[in-house]
Amino acid sequence: MSTGNRRGAKIVIKQELGRSGLMVAPLAFGGNVFGWTAEKAVDRARDQVGALIGASGKEIVWTSGATEAINLVAACWGRAFLKPGDEVVVSHMEHHSNIVPWQMACDAAGPTLPVIPISDAVSFG
Repeated sequence: MSTGNRRGAKIVIKQELGRSGLMVAPLAFGGNVFGWTAEKAVDRARDQVGALIGASGKEIVWTSGATEAINLVAACWGRAFLKPGDEVVVSHMEHHSNIVPWQMACDAAGPTLPVIPISDAVSFG
């Protein structure tokens, strides 16, 4: 882990500790100053991440983790842009939680879902 990563983690922890006892309102709850403050902090974070990767803050979506993110991409992007004749390629090494959302997107939109074999000789190192 690089020093930059550790610093980033400390910044996140500091923000969480500093707000955890204060901000107990849901985001976008206009009748509560804590909800408004939390919403503004999330919007600033979206803008910062967007600037880091060359996107608009409005294009940044937070998810609870990788599985939710894959489900979201497969369900929204996949069903909107995949079409018959396209292929979504997965391998035998994929986790079930990565295959099922693509199976569902392919069933809905019409592309094929070929599974590429992985031999014993393949190494990741």
